[in-house]
Amino acid sequence: MKDALLTAARALDGGRWEEARDHLRSAPLVRCDHSQRLVAAALWKRILVSSQNGIPAGEGDEMAPLALNEFTAAARNPAHVWRMYQAIPVLIERIGAVDAAAVVATTAWDLILASHPAVFTSAFELFFKAGGQRCVDAWEQFLAAQRDYAPSYWLFMLLMKCFSAASNSDFAVMAARSLQNVGRNDLAPLFVVYLQQMRQAPVSEIAAAARALAASVHRAQVAEYMIDMGYSAEELPLIVDAFAALVGDSETDKAALAFMQARLANSECRWRDVLEFAQRASTEPRHRQAADLLRANALAGMNEAERAITVLDDILAGAEASRSTAPGRHSLPPELARRRLPPLQERPRKTLPATPGGPQWVRSANSQS
Repeated sequence: MKDALLTAARALDGGRWEEARDHLRSAPLVRCDHSQRLVAAALWKRILVSSQNGIPAGEGDEMAPLALNEFTAAARNPAHVWRMYQAIPVLIERIGAVDAAAVVATTAWDLILASHPAVFTSAFELFFKAGGQRCVDAWEQFLAAQRDYAPSYWLFMLLMKCFSAASNSDFAVMAARSLQNVGRNDLAPLFVVYLQQMRQAPVSEIAAAARALAASVHRAQVAEYMIDMGYSAEELPLIVDAFAALVGDSETDKAALAFMQARLANSECRWRDVLEFAQRASTEPRHRQAADLLRANALAGMNEAERAITVLDDILAGAEASRSTAPGRHSLPPELARRRLPPLQERPRKTLPATPGGPQWVRSANSQS
């Protein structure tokens, strides 16, 4: 990393900002010390300023510097990592995924390794969007750094897409190798389920393998992806039965189970059961909109069209309100949502030195859900 920072700084001093950007883009994904993070943030600010030279005043992009300021704040103080996390989508929109990924890799990677998995997920998805070159290193480093972490099915799928494989057995070999490289063979049973799902094994096999998982965190991850997966009417009874065995007794788990039971009832045209289960599921914000869609479908099935339309209108109004209150920002994990950080444009403007070294679905068809 030190060499990449030095060569980028020399290129900037020579007025070659594009060359400097290329050096930072190709920097390795490694831990940095505090001073290197600050240097990297300052270099990116200089690159951004240089790239906007010649743009008339008032027409330049102010959001990109504001987003970069959040990375500088996090580089100075890890307590600001959540503000940085919320700035990532803004940075992607303003400077593109390739440069945004390079900013994350050079200014914040060691912070991410010690942070909440949601921050890692955001960074990993960004690395994938930027071409995937950093994904394997990021995956293995985070698994090694956080020994209790179990990745989601959807993140596992992104990792597999980074490999060139001719068969399902090749993917299994690559998944096993990624665990061996970091001494995380404890995840092997979970990955068996993921690989079965990826090759679309019979639902009965997937359900049996999921039920056999011993670790509660692994069982929770399988239940988590089942919520978002589409199933046929024939598959849903097996899946909902397995789901009930996988989840715990928390209120969140009870709401998730009610949501899955509403899906099953919907596929079987049990409209009053749909209304009952959807009502229980809607106590959890995550399921509320999908539960309301199921409720609207059930009301339509009961020939209560006006009530169904009212529910749909409420859904549309709620979606519009959500878009207007938090445009382009990551939502925080539930346990951190109370922080209520202001949008970037409403935060105090900070200045950086110009020289380095400064600071789902719901299917209304009755045959499927």
